[in-house]
Amino acid sequence: MTTKIETLAPHHLEAVKNLLAAVRLPEVGREDAPSLDFVVAVSEGIVVGCAGVEVHADQGLLRSVAVHPSHRGHGIGDTLVLDRVHWARARGLAALHAVTLIPSYFERLGFVRTRRSDAPAELLSTPTFQGLCPDTATLLVVSLEGSGPSLVSAVREKYGSYARRAGANVAESVSASTSCCGEAPSCSSSVTTGNYDAAAVGELPEGVVSSSLGCGSPTLLAALSPGETVLDLGSGAGLDLLLASREVGSLGKVYGLDMTGEMLELARRNIRKAGATNVELLEGQMESIPLPDEAVDVVLSNCVINLSTDKRKVLREIHRVLRPGGRVAVSDIVVFGRLPEKVRRNAELWAGCVAGALDTREYRALLGGAGFTDIVVEPTRFHDTDTDTGTETGQIASASVQARKPVAGCC
Repeated sequence: MTTKIETLAPHHLEAVKNLLAAVRLPEVGREDAPSLDFVVAVSEGIVVGCAGVEVHADQGLLRSVAVHPSHRGHGIGDTLVLDRVHWARARGLAALHAVTLIPSYFERLGFVRTRRSDAPAELLSTPTFQGLCPDTATLLVVSLEGSGPSLVSAVREKYGSYARRAGANVAESVSASTSCCGEAPSCSSSVTTGNYDAAAVGELPEGVVSSSLGCGSPTLLAALSPGETVLDLGSGAGLDLLLASREVGSLGKVYGLDMTGEMLELARRNIRKAGATNVELLEGQMESIPLPDEAVDVVLSNCVINLSTDKRKVLREIHRVLRPGGRVAVSDIVVFGRLPEKVRRNAELWAGCVAGALDTREYRALLGGAGFTDIVVEPTRFHDTDTDTGTETGQIASASVQARKPVAGCC
């Protein structure tokens, strides 16, 4: 069963009204429209779930989270709630609140109980707090602080600085002290080491491997075939680009997308050294991939998606540019359980791939919500963490992420 998350459209309204009535939730009134961002879960053309967020200043309030009884037990509710959490974070809201009679469900998704009297003033005058929900309902909240443009700038500067240093022929000394997780002691340098065997990279230009900031080997995971078209998101210095270009051969094509000019220049030099003629570099962000619909067969990425502040949008963009039947082969950092908010608010840790990492369950839910099937998120290596970050040993791991865009009419 394939379920996609779609923005509410006029033709969904009657189905949403019937769904809310079926689960005995209040109908969303027209007065909510100016401040309510609503999505629906659609399976085989039928609305089977819905959820919305009311926006009041910088505070969000979950509304009308519902899944049809016939479709429960498939993770649709999780997908809807986590979709709204990531939308609210990308919107720059400070927190997202839920008022519910089943608090344990939302706690499982990272919300924390709080007293209703502690609700922000912006929410106290809403219908939810003025009688729409009973006094016996519990208030929960998840903090969203630490997202937004400042984090994008931090990531850009971090990786631009690395590229400048690597380009100055100090890649070996840089890689000895730096990993994908940055120079802070939050993640050991083992993240970037041992991801490729010597035979796989033996013919690449000197310095390409030592300039890599990856946490796995997505080209090996993808099992590429001659003639395929590949997109590498966050292509960096070009390690996976060059490996992929060899695998797809002269009849294939490899695009490399990076938002950091210095990294793109470093990659150009490495591509020239390697003599690769089937590679094209693109400058831009993975939240808005500069390629047309259904342009590629495979999307690779190595320890980059965790850096995005809007992963929902990234995964939807990946789905858009993939051809039907196309596949995702990603290496990324994941977490088990939720990181403390002081970690997620830290831009340096975000630029170093710790604070922005998804929980494995979130990753699966967002992939499913973007329309992917055959989803696998499998840890490949656990990393020790430092007590200064507020995490515990074994909570952070490298993982392989695989998924497929279904063929129309299939699955």
